[in-house]
Amino acid sequence: EVYGAQTYLWSTGQTDSTIQVIINSDTTYYVTGYAYGCEREDSVVITVGTPITLNISPTDTTVCPGSNVILTVEGATNYLWNTGDTGSSIVVIPYDTTIYSVTGYDSGCTAQISAIVNTYSVDMVTIDSIPPICTGDSAQLIANGTGIIYWSTGDTTNSIWVSPTNDTIYIVNMLDTNGCVTSDTINVVVSLPPNVILNYTSPACMNSYINISAQNATYYSWSTGDSTAEIIIYLEQDTTIYVTATNIYGCSSIDSITIIPDSSAIITHMNDTIVCMHTILGLWANGANTIIWSTGDTGNVINSIITQDTTFYIHSISGTCESYDSIHVQIYPPLYVDAGHDTTVMAGTNAYLHGNVIGGGVSSISWSPSDSMQGSNTLNPIVVVDSSMYFILTVTDTNGCTWMDMVYVNVIPYGIYLESLSDTIICSGDSLILSVNHLFGGTPPYSYEWIIDTNSDTLFGNPITILPTGNSYIYLSVSDSEGYFTYDTMYVSVITTPEPDLPDTLHICYGDTVALDPQTLGSCLWSTGDTSSILEILITQDTLIYLTITNNICSAYDTSLIFMKPLPYIYIYPASDSLCPGDTAVFVVISDGTIQWDNGSINDTLMFEAITNDTIYVTSELNSCYSTAFATTYIYEVPDIILNTNAWNDEVLPGQPLILEILPNTFSYYIVNNSENTFTDTINHFSLYISPGGDLIYVIAVTSEGCESYETIFINSRTIPNGFTPNADNVNDVFMPGVPIKILNRWGQVVYEGDNGWDGTIDNKQAMPGTYFYIIELQDENGKLIKTYKGDLLLIKN
Repeated sequence: EVYGAQTYLWSTGQTDSTIQVIINSDTTYYVTGYAYGCEREDSVVITVGTPITLNISPTDTTVCPGSNVILTVEGATNYLWNTGDTGSSIVVIPYDTTIYSVTGYDSGCTAQISAIVNTYSVDMVTIDSIPPICTGDSAQLIANGTGIIYWSTGDTTNSIWVSPTNDTIYIVNMLDTNGCVTSDTINVVVSLPPNVILNYTSPACMNSYINISAQNATYYSWSTGDSTAEIIIYLEQDTTIYVTATNIYGCSSIDSITIIPDSSAIITHMNDTIVCMHTILGLWANGANTIIWSTGDTGNVINSIITQDTTFYIHSISGTCESYDSIHVQIYPPLYVDAGHDTTVMAGTNAYLHGNVIGGGVSSISWSPSDSMQGSNTLNPIVVVDSSMYFILTVTDTNGCTWMDMVYVNVIPYGIYLESLSDTIICSGDSLILSVNHLFGGTPPYSYEWIIDTNSDTLFGNPITILPTGNSYIYLSVSDSEGYFTYDTMYVSVITTPEPDLPDTLHICYGDTVALDPQTLGSCLWSTGDTSSILEILITQDTLIYLTITNNICSAYDTSLIFMKPLPYIYIYPASDSLCPGDTAVFVVISDGTIQWDNGSINDTLMFEAITNDTIYVTSELNSCYSTAFATTYIYEVPDIILNTNAWNDEVLPGQPLILEILPNTFSYYIVNNSENTFTDTINHFSLYISPGGDLIYVIAVTSEGCESYETIFINSRTIPNGFTPNADNVNDVFMPGVPIKILNRWGQVVYEGDNGWDGTIDNKQAMPGTYFYIIELQDENGKLIKTYKGDLLLIKN
């Protein structure tokens, strides 16, 4: 290639600035350049090297995996193997079939050759794993493989038995039919039986619990049946405990421990006994340094009053040992003696005493005082009294125990005695039964007269029933056949009863809330458990509501039956939709009611242009009940695209590739269309060629959701001017900016090289007006020269 003149003549007769030649030997090529009547000659010498031939050995061989193989090459002075080695001979160790290649270098020429080293397919020998064994045990080792077996023990069978006394590594080798050997090893671990250590907590006192622990093993089996590392036993005598200890490998040993308990805290005490209730009993215990009773007393002897079956616990202490014992004291079965109820009698009349004994074994019965008493040795004596007094009943049982009770006889003057009347409260509309209990006194028959002050009514009898209409006093007069009278009074308060008024039936839509108002005052208790004065209830089914209302004295009841009206069913399909901007959204509603969309439409199908994320609602009505459903539209975000090019002012030279970059690069793929072709790619860079008259480029960027963004750009065809005027008037001041260009003067010297365009200066000084030469070399995106423009231009000074 030559440049710097207007025309050329090569020694081959060719006249282009670039020529192609076929070289067979060392050759000198001459060229003469001509410009403006001048000429200059130059030459280039091309030297041809001698080709080299490589030989490699071996070229194709088969070995066992892991074997050493020597590869040797000859035919050049320097070598480079694909292993990184640089010698003529290398050693390789292949484990799989491998191709080894080498490049030879000599006098600037190169050659390459390769060899293949194959590996036999081998059957790998393996030994089955085994767990650790115990000292004295044997283990079976099994080798898996189809070749000839050789163990490190000298055995040649697949299965062998070994009895090592300590950890031992065994090796097996296997020779296959190709003479290849594979190996495996196994470490047989020998476990010693555990050296178990037994300990127990002290002191080891008689009749107490102690802890016994074992160490240095994983599992334990005690003669007590326990299986933990620590056990608790109760010492009642000299005791020997055995344990079998096992480690994690199943190796076991047996040990034992004998414990002789300290009995210095053991005591002797009085025997359990039985006594009469309320007996003062002396209790004793001997044998320990310190004795503490459950009563809080200390010492060998205590006294206690026995009122019930009692266990006295004894805590004895001697040194560090303690012991516990007890004495149980029972009482003889008690007689429950009852002298009867206190009674009231009139002076000079008989008092009838009624004693009672529960339990067996009665020896004797007596009452005191027994003056004026008939049957003082019986349970039911009769006595005439003139003044009030106590009578004592004494009963002795067959065990010699004495039981007593007493009764009080109250003496009052002669007359008619009634149970006192009590004031009462009733609810309006309720009836009242008036009655009085005759206690004693008087002579029958008796007369009962009732007077009600609200209406001055007089009623006779006992009992009687009245229906009060308001608050009133009631007066009672009672007389006997002897003319004795007695009187009493009571007050009756009448409270107004609440009168609730709930609707008998209601028809409510599902999910609505209804308020029930009893329309009267009082404390409410609804069947729902609510206690508010007005019940608000969410209706989800037919419901019967009960109400109890009270003013703390009087209560009333009411019910209300609520029938649930079902809501219309309503479904929107789809429930949501994701769309590209401008797509048509289509939603279909299914319902058994009358529907209306939130835009007023009553059609089953709703269609609209999707612009933004939106939520649409539809309502269905059936029997005055309403259901609402909604659906959502999600609009994919589609960014606007920006087009960047290497064109200067949107112009490129014919044959100059237009580099088009589409931003952003987040789209799934891109479609570029010009006047002649359509290109589709997932990469956002395109290289295009523009038609001579220019092209309108139409770009579509497609997202992963299928949404599209559009942009266009017009690229015109650029022409090369034959001159320019660099006079700083911003018109034609720079020659061919935006393309790689060289500017040469008439002597072939390069005065400018770059792609910003020549501004008419040389070394920052204004160039002389006149004719200059340009060379424009256009390359593709890989740097390959694809077109060259050459010509002259005129620099004009105004």
